Amino acid sequence: MFRTTGFSCLLAVVTLYPAYATAAGTASRGPSTPAADEFELGSAETGVIELNPSRATVTTDYGFDSISSVRVDADRGIIGGYAETELSRAVTIPLTTFSTTVTGSLSTPLRFESLDGEPISVAAELTMRGSFSALAGDPGFSLSASILAFVGAPVDGSVGVYFSELVLAGTASGIDTGTIGTALYRDGLNFTTVDYAGATQDVLSVDPSSFSAVVRLAFDLLPGENNGLQVSLGGFVIPEALSAPSPDGTEFAPSHGVLDFSHTAELSLYVPPGVSVSGESFVANIVKVSAVPEPRPYTMLLAGLAILPVALRSRRTRRWASA
Repeated sequence: MFRTTGFSCLLAVVTLYPAYATAAGTASRGPSTPAADEFELGSAETGVIELNPSRATVTTDYGFDSISSVRVDADRGIIGGYAETELSRAVTIPLTTFSTTVTGSLSTPLRFESLDGEPISVAAELTMRGSFSALAGDPGFSLSASILAFVGAPVDGSVGVYFSELVLAGTASGIDTGTIGTALYRDGLNFTTVDYAGATQDVLSVDPSSFSAVVRLAFDLLPGENNGLQVSLGGFVIPEALSAPSPDGTEFAPSHGVLDFSHTAELSLYVPPGVSVSGESFVANIVKVSAVPEPRPYTMLLAGLAILPVALRSRRTRRWASA
């Protein structure tokens, strides 16, 4: 099951930040073989990463057909993907091996310079658009977008990592949302996460046939220091679930679902006039010189969003409505 908590992401970036310079773009998709538990991986410092661009079908050993495709443009700052799952018969198997998953990410070191040497206000925005359709039954999906920033020399001396994430999940009958907005404080050798108002998520449409949202992260930093930025987009599709997960497996009904976010994630980086930015090749194409907008009021929602309860709740609602 594709899901990453904000806290684990924050801790991972502290460890993995030096690796940012090795690959501007990464992508993965699965299942990539009939075994249904293997992933195809790709990475590149420049150019385009394409995994299964022809959208070839994998007929898995678990009895479902899967199509997963992902494209990451490491020169233009764009991520897109496609996930499709079709199950023709009822089965009971482990939930963790029974989804079509697609992920893509862009990462870069960042260095900001200004003539006056004053702290710089920066804002990163990731626009996500897509659609989900149920061709048979009541399958479920999840799509998440996140921005993570590592600040080498924090203005206040203590905050070094900021994180913003939005999750859309549900079925063709409706979408739920969940958000995370956190910052990582360091007190000596200890790290503590706190709610962060500079992380905002604006959901523009929750129509499954045409949803859209903007994930935003605003923060301050000092010029001339080493910083890092990572954005990720990932989604999955599962057949209609008839039971909750258990050691004996999950019962799934025949169903067919398509999650299409082929042209979805576009990254923008806003900086004030008079500031120059250097990083990977795509940075030159995403920087927009503008007064950084003020963060909007932020309300923390439940971040532990899981696709299975959403799908089960939707199924129960349809049963009650027809009773």
